[in-house]
Amino acid sequence: MRLAGWSWVVLSVACGSSASQPDGTTGAVESSGGDASSSAGPPGDSSSSGTITDGGSSSDTGVSACEIVDADLTTPPSSTLDGMSVVPVGPGVRFELPVDWVSMHADSGNNLHLSREELELVREGAGEWDTEYAEVLALLFDFDDCAAHVGGDGWGADASSYADLQVRVYLVPETPEALVERVMTQAWGEIVPEVAVDDSQAWTQVLLGYDRSYGDYGGHANIDLRLHRFGQATAVLAGMYVDSFFGADTGEFGALVSTACWDSHADECCDPAAP
Repeated sequence: MRLAGWSWVVLSVACGSSASQPDGTTGAVESSGGDASSSAGPPGDSSSSGTITDGGSSSDTGVSACEIVDADLTTPPSSTLDGMSVVPVGPGVRFELPVDWVSMHADSGNNLHLSREELELVREGAGEWDTEYAEVLALLFDFDDCAAHVGGDGWGADASSYADLQVRVYLVPETPEALVERVMTQAWGEIVPEVAVDDSQAWTQVLLGYDRSYGDYGGHANIDLRLHRFGQATAVLAGMYVDSFFGADTGEFGALVSTACWDSHADECCDPAAP
């Protein structure tokens, strides 16, 4: 299957089973569970108007190459808010927020979790959708590696609707290839997602999708992982949304990913395409 030039591998991952790592070739292997690609928005563009450059230019990305200072992966990361930007404490991922997310934070303060104290409040989910999001992510990543949790609404008990986008940022030592392999070989529990991988963009996309039913309603949940290597760390942006959420069609998560870059706190350059 070829969609707008994307290279897709679609797998239905059975509980406790393992699968081979995608080889990057075009085409697809479709599972009996259906095509997971229909719920995926386009991966984020590696350029962004929010990216700070030092005036130089790269032939690949249009922005300058920056000095990379490695993150301290021995200390749980955290972030701060600087205007519209989520800024890492120490070297890490910087990204821009939608205007309404910042406005909501100013009004209610319950949709941006950046300090370690604030992050502990969203370690686990509560209620419908967020409980499963947290459980699936906990199988793949240590929450102590989470540097930020932000969203268009509150999380868990603070949520007013399930139709919102939630985003977590992790910093981990494993390479994107190793993380893809982890997803493919994960022994899942009650939730067994279908997995789609697109490694044709600067940020590798690993899309996990599964159906949920809550009595009188339900839908298709998505955990949309974007992976990129920066020095000795891999940044993971995890978007959580359901198919009825408009962001699945308009690419709001992809737009957020497109602003993400590595902030070394070493100069005035934030690089979205560092090696």
